[in-house]
Amino acid sequence: MPRRPRTPDRKARGSTPRRCLSDRLAELLQAAFLFLVMLVLSAGLMWLVSSDEQRKGYLGALGLGEWARSLIGLQDSFDIVPIAGRSSRQTSVPILEARHHVSHDAIGSPCARTRTPNPTRKAQREVYRYTDEAGRAVFSDRKPTVHDARVVGHTAEGGVGMFSTDYRFFGARRDSGFDSAVSANIDGVFRFLAKGLDLEGVEPLHVRLTVIDGERRFIAYRDRRTSTLTTTSGFYAFDGNEAVVRWMGPETTMRVVRHEIAHLALGNWLGNMPLWLNEGLAEVVERMHFQLSSATVAAPVKDIRDVARLRGSGRLPPLRTFLSMGRADWNRIGAEVAYPYAWSMVHFLLESPQRRSLTSAYLNKIAQHRCRAFDHEAYLNGAYPGGLNAFASGWAAWLAQGRPLALRY
Repeated sequence: MPRRPRTPDRKARGSTPRRCLSDRLAELLQAAFLFLVMLVLSAGLMWLVSSDEQRKGYLGALGLGEWARSLIGLQDSFDIVPIAGRSSRQTSVPILEARHHVSHDAIGSPCARTRTPNPTRKAQREVYRYTDEAGRAVFSDRKPTVHDARVVGHTAEGGVGMFSTDYRFFGARRDSGFDSAVSANIDGVFRFLAKGLDLEGVEPLHVRLTVIDGERRFIAYRDRRTSTLTTTSGFYAFDGNEAVVRWMGPETTMRVVRHEIAHLALGNWLGNMPLWLNEGLAEVVERMHFQLSSATVAAPVKDIRDVARLRGSGRLPPLRTFLSMGRADWNRIGAEVAYPYAWSMVHFLLESPQRRSLTSAYLNKIAQHRCRAFDHEAYLNGAYPGGLNAFASGWAAWLAQGRPLALRY
């Protein structure tokens, strides 16, 4: 009798599919693990070969800029400027769009009694002649201790010149082209403000420029000067006539240098100024380009259109209100509104010879009332043809046309 084939039991029949399912799951988990390992290794390799700017872009895209800055303290800022709807703007955004949003802070007042004296002027000093130990004749403006020293003359009076700068750079990424352009740019700012705007009675001015590479180093230097500032781009101090700027590449850094130097010059020459005029002029200076003996101020159509959109959306306060605003009011409406607003008004005033002449007269009137009470609104209302209402309507029409002209000096 033939043997009946053996039929596997239910337990044996079900074991094969279960083993296949577990094997597949194990394979999937192993593949996922290998993929994760490769992803981590690839990300690590990309991080190692990337520049600081690229790393900041990666972290910013993941929303980790602030966390990474506090945790690992990268030297440069992840967030350059605030914009509506987001907490920050990444450094990949073109600086022409970003620079109006950068806050600029100051230490001290040009009218403070405790200000450090302007170091430009040097008093005359006696020049001594004496014989050193080797028998050589020595001339010095410092009184020596030897007995045979005698006065043979005096040093020149006036010191370091009409406009001059002490410049120093802290950090590793020094740029020779930037270094060679510093003097010409600062001198150009001085001459534009003094001569291009026809300021009267301008006195010699000497400033100190400090450029610092690295955000942590910049913040440490800032905090040694004062505990009241939060800027990570630049500030100026009337105590010592110093402008301090963080290194952000040659072009961006030079724009901020021009901006801060303009504030120092205006404060030294005119004293306290309305905020809109002070910042508006500094924004104009920030856009300057110097060639030989001439200067050009750009007027990008896009920036004008941006201001026009702000006005169309109702975000710009009325002109009379804006003219009297202080720093707290600017912080309330936002730097992305206040700075472009002020820049557009000053550019409008300087674009035509008639309005430029009016602006020069206004600046000289401020200088005459230096650090004393002065009704700016009343003066402008009387000086501008048609008053402040005409100023507001003329600026609005110019803005709507959207065709600003470059300024040349």
